[in-house]
Amino acid sequence: MFAPEGRGEGPITGDELELLRIATDGLDATVALAAAALYGQYTSLQLAYDYDDHDKASFMPDIRTAEEIYALINVVGVNVHPLSRDGIPYVGVEFDTRWDPEHGAGVLINGKRVVEVGGVDSAVLLWIAEEDLQSGTAP
Repeated sequence: MFAPEGRGEGPITGDELELLRIATDGLDATVALAAAALYGQYTSLQLAYDYDDHDKASFMPDIRTAEEIYALINVVGVNVHPLSRDGIPYVGVEFDTRWDPEHGAGVLINGKRVVEVGGVDSAVLLWIAEEDLQSGTAP
């Protein structure tokens, strides 16, 4: 989806088409980076969800490699935000997760940099990207 928030209803501009082109050209790498970011947070997520042993085995089993996270997640949406840093769009990846089928997970990416890992809102909310852009955090 392009511009899930913060854009009017007018036609897509040339600059916006370029953001979409950049995002789609790098989509495989962006999804892989987002999945790796979830894997990086997985142990903390296990502690936060605090499933009992039986439910943990079903919903959040221990995993040893980044590849194993793919058995627990599915991409359900990709959001290209209408802003960029140095011409690189902010892209949010939404996941359905086995551990939280109601809320899922979201990762906001800018190029090769993970901006935020959280609920699906992390992938959708424009203000998160705007805040990062305004912070001047180095890419």
